[in-house]
This record gives sequence, structure tokens and C-alpha cells, in this order.
Amino acid sequence: MNTYLFRPDFYASRYNCNVFSVDQWTEFGHKNPTLGICFWIIGVSTLALYIPFMAAMMQAGFRELSCYKIMFYLGVVDLGNIFVGGFVTGYLTWVGAVYCAFPNLIYINGCLGLTCWCVGCMTGCLLAFNRCIDVARPDLFVKWFSGSKTWAWLLLPTIYFWSIFMFEMPLIFDSKYVTWFYDPFVEMPVHYNYDYAHTAHSINNVAVVFILCAENAYLLRSIFKMSRASHLSSTARLKRQFIIQTIIICGLIIVASSVYVYMNYFNLPPLLTTIGTLAYTGNSGSPGFVYLFLNKNLRRAVFRMLRLDVMARWKYKTRRIASMGDSPQPLNSNVISPTPPINPGQDSLSANHH
Repeated sequence: MNTYLFRPDFYASRYNCNVFSVDQWTEFGHKNPTLGICFWIIGVSTLALYIPFMAAMMQAGFRELSCYKIMFYLGVVDLGNIFVGGFVTGYLTWVGAVYCAFPNLIYINGCLGLTCWCVGCMTGCLLAFNRCIDVARPDLFVKWFSGSKTWAWLLLPTIYFWSIFMFEMPLIFDSKYVTWFYDPFVEMPVHYNYDYAHTAHSINNVAVVFILCAENAYLLRSIFKMSRASHLSSTARLKRQFIIQTIIICGLIIVASSVYVYMNYFNLPPLLTTIGTLAYTGNSGSPGFVYLFLNKNLRRAVFRMLRLDVMARWKYKTRRIASMGDSPQPLNSNVISPTPPINPGQDSLSANHH
């Protein structure tokens, strides 16, 4: 955004759209309303699932734990990714946009999408590091992540956010390939002899692959060692559950990073670049599905928050009464047992360690 806001001459030289009129530029686009709707559906569905889990993370008992602080921060960043990857990309795909037809919309959201992706990668690395330290050195874990110290760690991705947003060139949408490239004039009858490559973005994607692979390898080794134990305490089982969630979330980041590095330096057909963009958008919303299927306590907190547990118990009680019919047995409190209270602190080693 620094170039866009404060360096007009530099901006005009590299993103010069004066060669054709807006109507002429529009003719180079490729409209795809069906695919645009698909992006919107992904955006709406992932947001609808993700936001309740983020709200639950801020409830007492969850927000005190360091891993949930990092997961909440990752969620905020993912919302930006979903907005750009789902809604903005969906609209641009629908109308068949090229850069010079929508320069302001594409440039600003290209900066936001690039920034949120890079920051999401760093936050994923921090989450995996948090789990590795918890496994390897619980004593250091308490010293480094207890109390408000986790927020100090999160200053790193925050500084990274503003550095990328202000000083890196944006990604530019191309409706033919339905993805975001470095070059704003891919396969256009215009070519400027400028290097649009994003060194920081490439380094980010390559580095995150190596870092997360190393961290995930260590976490997988920890799970393997746990699985060999004949008996696991409840704390160890919940610890393993957290590790599995982290591996899945970070593993998806590894895949998306690898695909994006490849397609910006090697020619790929539009089908594969489109699949890569869909994967990027889905990856940003995937933690919601991970929490839904793998985090029992967080899931129960969301159900309670949305009153779904009350509805489930009411339906069960109704069916129970109906099945009793004219039976002379009295209806008592044993017809349905109350749901035990949530203890989110059980999702990690101990609440006071976070």
C-alpha cells in the first residue's frame, strides 16, 4: 500500500492502464458466474461455521489458555483470507475482471489477501511451536506462554502484518486463470519490462513449508509415542487431541503454500490454478471444521451458546414421552440426564500452564 498511497509515479509506471479504455480492458476478462457463486458459497459456509467457534474461544475457561489465544488470532486473520478468497474472488470471477477494469478494488484486496495469507502462515508456525514446547519442555512452556506472555508472542505476526501490507506489492487477480498472480498483465497484449516477483511472499511460502514440516514431524513423533503407551491419562489424551488439530491445520497451510509457489513460477492450465484458488479459500475456513469434529469441549461450548444442546435435550425428552405412551411408569428426572458442565481447561495440560 505504500506504493499505492505515497509513490504515484512508481505506481503509474508499473500499473499503467492508459493503453486501452476500461471497456476494452473488460473484453480481456473471462466471466464465470457459476464459479463465482461457488466461491461465495465457500465463503458463507466457512464464515458461518468459523465465527461461532471464535466467539466460544473468548468465553471464560478458553481465553485463558495460550493455544486458544493463538487460535483466535489465527481466526481473525483467516476471516480476512475468507473475505478476499471467497467474496472478492467470487465477485471478480462472476464479472470476469482484469486488473485495469477494477484497479482500486483489485490492488487493495490484493494487498489484504497477500498480507493475511503471510500472517496466517506465521501464526500457524507459532501455534505448532506452542504445541512443540508444550510437549518437549513443559517448564519452558510455562515461562514463555503463561498469562499475557502469549499476547507478546502475537506481536510478531502483528508487526509482520503491517510490514507486508505497507511495503510489499499486491497480488493481482486474473479471471482467465481464476487466481491471484504477481504480474497484472498475464497474457495481455501489453508488457512492461518490470519484475513483479514478490520476494517476501516467496520466502514466506518456502520457509513455512520447511518450518511446519519440521514442527509437524516432531508432533507426529509425539503422537506415535503416545499411541504406543498401554494407558493414557485424560490429560495425555486431550494433549494428543490438540496435537492432531494443529497437525491438520498446519498441514493444509503446507499444501496451499507449495501449490502457490509452484503456480507463480511455472505455467499451469487454468483448471489447476482454479483448483489452487479454491484450495486456498477452503484452507482458510478449514479450522472451523477441525474444531467441529475434533474439539469436543469447544464444540459443546458452541452448541450451548447457540442453544442447540437445549433443543437436542427437548427433542430427546419429547421422543421419550411419546415412546412411553400409556405406560403407568412415572416420568422422573432420570428420563434425561443433565449435560455435564464444560471444563475447557481439560483441553490442555492444565489451565494454569497457559
